[in-house]
Amino acid sequence: MKYFDFAATTPIDPEVLSIYQEVARDYWGNTSSLHDTGTNAKQILESCREKLGAVLQVPAQGIYFTSSGTEANQLAITSLAFSQGHKGKHIITSMAEHPSVGSSLDFLKDFGYTITKLPFNQSGQVDIHDFNEAIQTDTVLITISHVNNEIGSIQPIEAIYQRIKDRQILLHSDCIQSFGKMEMQPISSLVNSMSISAHKIYGPKGVGAVYIQPDIPVKGLFPNQTHEHGFRGGDG
Repeated sequence: MKYFDFAATTPIDPEVLSIYQEVARDYWGNTSSLHDTGTNAKQILESCREKLGAVLQVPAQGIYFTSSGTEANQLAITSLAFSQGHKGKHIITSMAEHPSVGSSLDFLKDFGYTITKLPFNQSGQVDIHDFNEAIQTDTVLITISHVNNEIGSIQPIEAIYQRIKDRQILLHSDCIQSFGKMEMQPISSLVNSMSISAHKIYGPKGVGAVYIQPDIPVKGLFPNQTHEHGFRGGDG
């Protein structure tokens, strides 16, 4: 059988696997522990955070490691929405987002949020005129993927940003399909939040990350968590 579905997942690169095994063997401590074994693991984790920040050209303190791109989307969308709930509860998305985005928005409906789902035009993109018409006085969040995970269409993130930059509306973009394949700085400089994943670009499964601008007052869904600056549970 020939495998061509690299948009779904990729095999881990041999060099990446070697480094992954070395780190798992030599830096296995709990990053929240105060002993040397934990401190050494913490140093590796924070070094990775700094390097990823440099790749994305964003502040490293805004990066949170997750168990997947799905978790990255879910944490970002719910946290951003809750952080703005005092301003409004309307969210705009597209009809063709990844299921992790849809599940997050369905979850938010139980908290009184309303969702507008925009169709794609013939080019497989969100139509900017439709987008303008969808904006309401209580719109607080936009979540539109950078590259669609099914058809590969590149969404007009810059045009969307231009429509909302003066409206105090937050912008999240699922960049899981574009990370490692396209230049990220043009997107990271526009969005308030972006999600990425390792296994789409020859990295290990079970590794994702989300960037959220450090000045946005977000917090994890569950209280008193100690990992990833209290944003999520589970050892980094």
